[in-house]
Amino acid sequence: MNFLLRPISTTSKSHDRIIDNQINEKNNTNAIISTEPTPLFVIKSKVQSSDNRPNTFTFPILQDKKIFINVCCADEIPKPDVDFNPNIVYPLIMNNKWEIPIVTTSIRNDTDKKGNLCYVCDCCINTACADWISKDLQLREILNEWCLESCELREVIEISRDNIAFPKMKKKGNKIPTLEILSEDLTQNLNIQGQQILNAEKDDPSSILTMKRDLLRKEEEETSTLLGSNTEELPPLFPTHKRNIASTDDANKDNKSKKNPLIQEINQLSINDKDRPVKKLKNPTIIKEDVIFDVQMRKTKNTDVYKLRIEIKSDQITSGLDLSLSYEPKNNQLLLKNLNTQIFNENILKIPLPNIFDNKDNKIIWKCFYTKKDHKLIIFI
Repeated sequence: MNFLLRPISTTSKSHDRIIDNQINEKNNTNAIISTEPTPLFVIKSKVQSSDNRPNTFTFPILQDKKIFINVCCADEIPKPDVDFNPNIVYPLIMNNKWEIPIVTTSIRNDTDKKGNLCYVCDCCINTACADWISKDLQLREILNEWCLESCELREVIEISRDNIAFPKMKKKGNKIPTLEILSEDLTQNLNIQGQQILNAEKDDPSSILTMKRDLLRKEEEETSTLLGSNTEELPPLFPTHKRNIASTDDANKDNKSKKNPLIQEINQLSINDKDRPVKKLKNPTIIKEDVIFDVQMRKTKNTDVYKLRIEIKSDQITSGLDLSLSYEPKNNQLLLKNLNTQIFNENILKIPLPNIFDNKDNKIIWKCFYTKKDHKLIIFI
């Protein structure tokens, strides 16, 4: 979602009244709402690259400099139409059909404790969403990634994922600047498609395939319309007047010369080649590659609900729909296999779990989600 953000104007009161009158004449369609965000926490990292940043931006971004992202909240920021429910939302997140709207400000210069140059951005979310991430650690980690991506997209830079830290501060700087947002961006319905998908999935799981077929059919119709407007009917292979001339000339020839040409040659060819072996075309063999999984395990920061975090990365996997994950209680292990067997060979990965999960009396609680950008499956147990 894109919002128009600009700094607070320092014009005079008379000029403000003129602007207010112009806004009223347009029925407040372009009215600007100011909001004072409430700081929540700070994400700290480094600028990994800014090679693709256009020269038209206000100032260049230096590589390897620190960048701070102030995560804040305000009531004016819209929230998803589908309220957070882990059982409903996490499957939607895996398919990129649910996200928290984020208002991201332009990057600005600042200094760290040592007086060195650093950069600061603000990512503002709805107050209700802030309450969700305070209660669900997994959703908070997902939001952190969304904030990093939002800053990268807005400033055309790359932020390092290896130097992420969370300093003990609520904001970087003395104050988070006031945000100014167009009211039409705040009042529009942001997730109608997400709500339709959610309702459709409750009624019929195959509705996603139906929607995909409809989109493909629509693209084909548009393509045929474009081609039809510029395509003319091809002329006949043998024009009519030439065929008439040829028939007149043939009428003067002998009947034998009219009947013999092509049929006789084809029959003779078929007789002469009868004893020759016919080579059969073989179906082209498709060489499939093996899927390689890179597994990393570590403890979670908050062990109240989840005690183990497992990250599985594979460059051959491009979607969460290409994976199947299950738990085998007999051997106390996770089974992960790829489903994209049309391109790659099937690979079944067995992940043994620690003994703390082999208690048959306790039900194992686990959640997982897939991040497309990193080609990574993250599991919390």
